[in-house]
Amino acid sequence: MRKLLIASLLALGVLSFLTASSQAQTGNIKGKITDKQTGDALPGATVVLEKTAHGAATDINGNFTIEKVPAGSYKIVARYIGYQSETKTVSVKEGETATVDFDLLPSSLTTNPVVV
Repeated sequence: MRKLLIASLLALGVLSFLTASSQAQTGNIKGKITDKQTGDALPGATVVLEKTAHGAATDINGNFTIEKVPAGSYKIVARYIGYQSETKTVSVKEGETATVDFDLLPSSLTTNPVVV
């Protein structure tokens, strides 16, 4: 019983160390996406770090947060239906939160006429 308790405590210690190590090498990204012409928030816009699986959608106030991003430099893309997408570069530092705001321009949606 004593050996099992020691092994469990040792495993818990190793797991805690690995979790702390992985969190220490990450940071967060936050920001807001608005309409460039009106300044209105764009709820439901998407933000994605290119070539990664990290991303988020904006809340009702246009705010987003991407957590636990490995430290490094990334291209971040904001998209919203009916607006031109915008790409910026963001640098994520260990244990810090980078801020990136986007002001998207409405795009003109033109289609070819349909002949009936």
